[in-house]
Amino acid sequence: MVPGRGIIRNLINMAIKEKGTQAVVAEEAGCDGASLSKFLSGDGSLKLDALERIVAMSGLRVMSEAHYQDLLAALRAVNRLWAEEK
Repeated sequence: MVPGRGIIRNLINMAIKEKGTQAVVAEEAGCDGASLSKFLSGDGSLKLDALERIVAMSGLRVMSEAHYQDLLAALRAVNRLWAEEK
């Protein structure tokens, strides 16, 4: 993610990187390319369904802080076990 830019804009850019072009993202999200361009420039809006499809395309997964901390603790435990075996 690029520091200093919006989370949603970064997420859309991740989807564009994953899919190759903004046009493909717009098509798969169910909106036209002009609507996506206007949204990215801050001059338009997108339907929630389109944003949800874009989130799925981006490969990003959203989780609660508690879930993140649980996963982090599990990774640290596995890392400690792995380090002890060396």
